[in-house]
Amino acid sequence: WMYRVIRPLIKRIYQEWPFEIIHAHTTYPCGYAANLLRDRDLPAVKVIHTIHRTCIIDAPNYNQQCYEKVRTALERADKDVFVSLEGRNLALKYTEGRCQAKSEYITNGVNTEKFQLDENERREVESLKSKHEKTWNLVFVGYLNERKGIKELLPAIANLAAKGKRNLQ
Repeated sequence: WMYRVIRPLIKRIYQEWPFEIIHAHTTYPCGYAANLLRDRDLPAVKVIHTIHRTCIIDAPNYNQQCYEKVRTALERADKDVFVSLEGRNLALKYTEGRCQAKSEYITNGVNTEKFQLDENERREVESLKSKHEKTWNLVFVGYLNERKGIKELLPAIANLAAKGKRNLQ
């Protein structure tokens, strides 16, 4: 269904601006649809999938049809990029190793050697630290979901408070 819906638009975009790559941020359904676009309509275009948890751990377990679509999508992509080694290992298992040669693992994090604060940003951080020096300022960045560790985070914060770290924000 996704392929049928996006096909006319993607073909029109390609006529006006002949792109070379389709980058799908999931293997199924997006990567599967991207593979169909390439195979049926855009043979010169390469398809790259970035594989996150849902499309490699959850989707194959919905039902047998989803499992087969994920496996097929992994095998037919020009490149599979994994943000976790667990995901890469599952893909190799699902495809019996057939996607290994075109698989890459790129950590889903920040290269602190490449991305650093400039001097103005450092001063701002120091100012905030001194302004709030008596507090512990905690930030959670992530999807509010059990698998992101929220169930472990809340008791950990309660534990800090119980140990006298009461100035938590």
